[in-house]
Amino acid sequence: SGETIPNKMVKKIMEMGKEQLEMPVELLPSVRETLKELKQDYRLVMVTKGDLLDQERKLKKSSLTSMFHHIEIVSDKREGEYQKIINHLDILPQEFMMVGN
Repeated sequence: SGETIPNKMVKKIMEMGKEQLEMPVELLPSVRETLKELKQDYRLVMVTKGDLLDQERKLKKSSLTSMFHHIEIVSDKREGEYQKIINHLDILPQEFMMVGN
């Protein structure tokens, strides 16, 4: 904005951001049950994109972190990122499956 936004508007934007950080995390129906069942037979990995602190906050509020063998927060979901994760987990590409929400 070239510093043209009035202070009142900046304050309002900051308040909106703080409110968003306080919002509860709402899981899709049956997520917890589905993960619990999948965890019995598979090594689950969460790969999520976004701001590190915000994603960590959401994960903590969701109470789902214990469902995952590994959690990776990335700035971009591209093939190279998945290859790094596959290498880190020491698995073959054919042993990896990505499922989105």
